[in-house]
Amino acid sequence: MKGQRLRIYEEGNERRVQGETSCELHISIETESEVNKDNADEWDYPAFMGYSFDTTIEVQVSSFAKEDEMVMRATDFNAGSQDTLHLALFSGKTYQSSICHGNLICTSVSYKADNKKTITATIKHEGNGELAFD
Repeated sequence: MKGQRLRIYEEGNERRVQGETSCELHISIETESEVNKDNADEWDYPAFMGYSFDTTIEVQVSSFAKEDEMVMRATDFNAGSQDTLHLALFSGKTYQSSICHGNLICTSVSYKADNKKTITATIKHEGNGELAFD
């Protein structure tokens, strides 16, 4: 899910990710066929078995300071830690509403700094539990 006005947001502390250039929420649905030799027709009937979700956030790094009270920076995410994050709708820097939220475990934070270019960080999370739609 992508969009110009969608951002990752931590509702409990009312913080958004600073310098976010893109965010993605992936939802994968797992299905299994219910068709067997007893079915009279030739149609496949997939049944919902479960789902998984993950996020990828890309940010421009302006500071390596930690724990700013107003925003989340790449340094605030640590691999192995659990975060409760929302995919939220914003108007500029103003929070409008939450679309969905869930508990996610940070799997990696990586930095890239090409010669004489802006430092970018990629933050990846995997879903842990249910994804709730608001």
